[in-house]
Parts: sequence; structure tokens; C-alpha cells
Amino acid sequence: MGGKNSTERGGGGEGELLDGGAQRPHPPRTRVSASAPSVVKQAALMDSAGTAWHAVKVGNLEMITKLFPDRCNVYARGPVGENVLHTAMLLNTPSTLAIARYLVKLYGAPLVNCPFSVRAAWPRHSSVGRRV
Repeated sequence: MGGKNSTERGGGGEGELLDGGAQRPHPPRTRVSASAPSVVKQAALMDSAGTAWHAVKVGNLEMITKLFPDRCNVYARGPVGENVLHTAMLLNTPSTLAIARYLVKLYGAPLVNCPFSVRAAWPRHSSVGRRV
């Protein structure tokens, strides 16, 4: 499937049907290998005991209650751009969804409805998501 700049077709089906029966082909998807270092950093962060991301990965609600709200910034983003709430929702297990419910109850609408630009404005430090 090629190198960094190769493209691949979307799988399944011929494309979207337009008015009149014509088909619009699926847009090609570009492989993004430039983000590989960020993914490796994210995996390492999720494997690092004491981080909020590790607590979410293992579904440790007790650790989350110790880290938030006093020791971690819930708006902080990991190497691939997600925050702890995103991670909990993406993992989608009963224990991570319990963590998501806890965070939503603790922070409420400001966390759930905060515009992306505001969340992205938080500083990204090497200690983001780690106990302080």
C-alpha cells in the first residue's frame, strides 16, 4: 500500500448515491504516518502508572477520584490530542464509562460543552496528566 504519501480507497461499496442515480466515489483516505511518534508517546503515557490516562486504561475509578480535581487538569491533552474524558469514552468499557460519568458529574457542562479552541489553549507540558 505504499509509503508516506500513498492513498487507499475507502472500503466497502461503490460510493454514495447522488440524485438521479449517479454515484459519487468515496474520497481517498491518506495514510498518516507522521503521527506515529505521537501514538507511541500516547501508548507510553497510558502504560505509565500514576497518570490519569493509565487510570482510565485500567478502569481505576478510585485513582481518578484521587487525581481529579486537585492533582490533574481535566482539560489537558495527551500526545494525540485527546483529554482523559475522550480516552474514557473511546475505550468504552463499563469501568471507563463509570470514569466518564464521574468526570462529567464533577466538571459538568464546562467540560462537555467547552469549545475545542478553548480546550486546545491549555498549555501542554511534559507533566500533563501526571500527578504533581
